[in-house]
Amino acid sequence: MEFRIENVSIVWSENSIAKFLDILASKQPTPGGGGASALVGAVAAALGSMMANLTLGKPKFAAVEKEVMLLEGELQVARAEFLKLVDEDAKAYNGVMECYHLPKNGPQEQLLRRERLAKAAQFAALVPLRIAEHCVKAAALTERVAQIGNPALLTDAACSVILAGAALECAEQNVLINLPLTHNESFNDDCRAKLKEYKEAVQKSKAKTIGVR
Repeated sequence: MEFRIENVSIVWSENSIAKFLDILASKQPTPGGGGASALVGAVAAALGSMMANLTLGKPKFAAVEKEVMLLEGELQVARAEFLKLVDEDAKAYNGVMECYHLPKNGPQEQLLRRERLAKAAQFAALVPLRIAEHCVKAAALTERVAQIGNPALLTDAACSVILAGAALECAEQNVLINLPLTHNESFNDDCRAKLKEYKEAVQKSKAKTIGVR
């Protein structure tokens, strides 16, 4: 993740969560709710990895070693993708804001501004929609780790899927806020349908993971 604050480039993978939270709490418009939801998704994936890593190498779980290793690898990929989406969300927000500064002095300029804003809004909706999609993936992977992994980590697995659900709900809000600006009902209906599908999927993973106990 990278943000430019006062001409200083910040790479979040090389900095502390405290610094991220300081900027999140500041007057800076980004990172905001979308970036925060992506970060929470990354935490969810990390907890899934934790359970996997504390399963690997134990003789008791030798029969599922290969599968758990694959699951942990996929959770690593999900975690990295969440962090990239923090940046993507900031870029998407900035794109929408730039459109509001376009001139609107006559019909032609107003039309161009409306078209560019609609395009920017679609992108700004698609980024948190991807965050939501990765929440589904992280929850499903953790669900499977919980089913076959070290039962001593079931509380952490439960926290993982709960956080994935919370991240998805936050991402959903960041999708919905942009839809009125797209002026594209087909696109909007598709986004809403996907959100419904993703929420149902995470709820199922949550129920199954917590139900392993």
